[in-house]
Amino acid sequence: MNDDLRKDIPGTGYLSRNVPEGIPEIADVYVLEGLWYACRFWSQHLIEVNHPMPEGFINALHDFLSTNLIRWMEVVLQRPIPSDG
Repeated sequence: MNDDLRKDIPGTGYLSRNVPEGIPEIADVYVLEGLWYACRFWSQHLIEVNHPMPEGFINALHDFLSTNLIRWMEVVLQRPIPSDG
């Protein structure tokens, strides 16, 4: 997820600028199903990690939170998570 979110995804970057027209659309070709799944479910998988967490995992999580969290929000906000009802 870190690598895929680091790529230039057309339609992202709007949270760092004043965009009066709202949330732009991101074409599905830029957010493939694997990335969409990771964006949607990473937090649920996080609680399944054995403790103590491996250092490599902690480093990847730190990388995500410090460099990709905003892009993750932009992707998730553009493509809302469907309700289970």
